[in-house]
Parts: sequence; structure tokens; C-alpha cells
Amino acid sequence: AIPEGTHRLEVGLSQESTDVTSDAIRLGRIFDFQSGAADDFVTIGFIGDTPQGANDVDLYRLELPANGLITARVDSRGTHNSRMRLFRDTGVGGLVEVGTVTSGGPGGTDTVTFTAPGTETYYIGVSSQGINNYGPTDPNLSLRTGGVTTGSFTCTCALEPAAISTSSSNWPGVRPMMLAATPL
Repeated sequence: AIPEGTHRLEVGLSQESTDVTSDAIRLGRIFDFQSGAADDFVTIGFIGDTPQGANDVDLYRLELPANGLITARVDSRGTHNSRMRLFRDTGVGGLVEVGTVTSGGPGGTDTVTFTAPGTETYYIGVSSQGINNYGPTDPNLSLRTGGVTTGSFTCTCALEPAAISTSSSNWPGVRPMMLAATPL
């Protein structure tokens, strides 16, 4: 049985080229259906299915809500050594890399966790390890060099509401309070 929720099915040929932001795979708005539930977005990709070979990059575009805490994971398969990067769209044609990625090494899992300060557009970039400074908006793909492996990966995005601090140092003059509700 297919679990209850929102699903996305794509039928047809590969969506390559997804090497620049204008061609990124659009995931849409990622949001939390139910805290703790298995409602993550998951997709499978392959580095090396373009003429760029190991210098291939797959980009995923997503919208995050304000105070959304995203955890993105890229699980490399076999000996493939992927590299993940997270970019925020500045809204003026540029991208800024955000978050700190923990690398999993060959066949491992790269992970990044980041809290979106506002409702904005983000891009997850997946490439081979060794491609460290590609520009996701630069259509000159020949500048992308250094890729060392090709192979498949699974990209998973999970979103939870960010915790809101109620400490008095963050909210001067405001004290936390308990609210009770009576069912109707």
C-alpha cells in the first residue's frame, strides 16, 4: 500500500541537464506534514550522465518556509564520492552558499542542516568530490573540473519547524507561559 501523503511521479527520460539553476529540478515548497513522520522528500540521481562525466552537477530547487529547519542528506552508492552544497537565492541573480556540510566520504552520507530565516528559494547541488568551486548560475560548464567519480546517489530532504527560543536573553521583557486548551 502507498502511504498517505503527497507524492510526485515523473515519467519519461532523464531531466538532464540540471547543471545550472535555470535547469534545476524543481522540488517546489518543502514543508512538514507531521513532525516525526516519514514524510521526507526522496529522489535518486546519477553523477556522470552528461558529457561532463565526473564533472556533472545535479541541482535541485526548493522553497523553504521561514523558520524551517531543513536536513538534507546525499547518500552515495558504491564507491561514488559525492559532494553536496546548499545555496540560498539572494533574489538579485546571485547565490550564497549556506550551512556546513558534513562529508561522508566514498559510499557515505553527506549531511547539512540549516534554518531558513525567511521564506526563500534554495538550491541543493550534488557533484563528485573534487568539484569545489562551481558556479551554479554559470552556463560555462567547461570551467567545472576536478570531479573524481561517477555514480548514483539518493538525496533526502526533511523539514521540521525550528525551535523558538524563549530565554529572556533573546526576548527581553517576555516570559514564557503555558497555554491550556479545552476540547470543544
